Amino acid sequence: MVTFALGDLVPGQIVVASSPKTEPNGAFVKANVRLHEQLAAKKIATGYRARTAHRLPKGRYWVEVSGVVIGLDCTPHKPCKTDWSNARRVRVR
Repeated sequence: MVTFALGDLVPGQIVVASSPKTEPNGAFVKANVRLHEQLAAKKIATGYRARTAHRLPKGRYWVEVSGVVIGLDCTPHKPCKTDWSNARRVRVR
């Protein structure tokens, strides 16, 4: 379960990694990614809430959530801009 706020953006994806290490482009190192899913989030008073389809074992992880710009004319040749959150450390108990 994840709860987050995106301002004027709509939920996109969630990526969970076992290490905060990133590639030069800012993405988590692929070998460390444990979960990468499209979000189906529900709007709540403080932002959004979503449950991932897969469960993670107990441990410490780093999480990033993407948000997609809305209200623009987006096409397959000119997709809407995606913004990613800062990585946040979480613990699954």
